[in-house]
Amino acid sequence: MQEEEKKNLENEQEKTLEKNYIDEIQKLKANSVPKEKYDEVLENNKKLIETLTENRKAEEPKKTEEKVDINKLREELYNSDKELSNLDYVDKTLKLRKAIIDSGEMDPFVPNGKKIVPTEDDMRKAEKVATALQHCVDYARENGNDNEVFTNELQRITVDIPLPKRKNRLY
Repeated sequence: MQEEEKKNLENEQEKTLEKNYIDEIQKLKANSVPKEKYDEVLENNKKLIETLTENRKAEEPKKTEEKVDINKLREELYNSDKELSNLDYVDKTLKLRKAIIDSGEMDPFVPNGKKIVPTEDDMRKAEKVATALQHCVDYARENGNDNEVFTNELQRITVDIPLPKRKNRLY
């Protein structure tokens, strides 16, 4: 009888050891990085160290952004029969603005014309408007892609400027 209990106890200990061993392997796998990624990080670190020691400017990593078709965005915004919500309209407008600026053209949010020369203040204000609109779009996307959330957030951050009083004139 004691031998059976001893065997059972040994079996339980072996199972416990196996389970602990398997748990440890699973923890290691969860916290491990694939060798390719590790080698890539090592290579980047090596380049950074060389850059620092040689006092050179670090190379910016190349970003892979998808090419935005300006004409397609314009078509979707201005010539489409499909009704866009405020959220979608502003989102596409901001994408179009970014694509236009990236292509080297003038910011469409800045006043432009034959007799108008945009000032630095105009550029700053256009960027401020774009940033505020992007904040509203991001806020709405975080809260369920809701058009009403977008409109409420836009109205919340919008400040009404009172119009100057008209002088009484007789014509």
